[in-house]
Amino acid sequence: MNGNVKAFFDDKHFGFIVGDDGQEYFVHQTAINDGATIKEGDAVTFDGEKGDKGLKAVNVSKADGDASGDAGDDSSDESSDDSGEDDQQEAA
Repeated sequence: MNGNVKAFFDDKHFGFIVGDDGQEYFVHQTAINDGATIKEGDAVTFDGEKGDKGLKAVNVSKADGDASGDAGDDSSDESSDDSGEDDQQEAA
């Protein structure tokens, strides 16, 4: 399932994810794959389970688009800057 991190408290090692189904899932640091860190607003994929105290997220990973989206934003900014320079050179 896909979702977004609603909050994550590094000092307490837990947080909450809102799934695409609109439900809120508890997530503990031990449920995050590959020792990754998550923060508020991160797009994630996870498996939802019913735990003793409610819904919980397990097998949590950052969404593939999340990491490439950051790189894409940087590339777009550089491309925009480059094209601006070309326009200025043509005008001169």
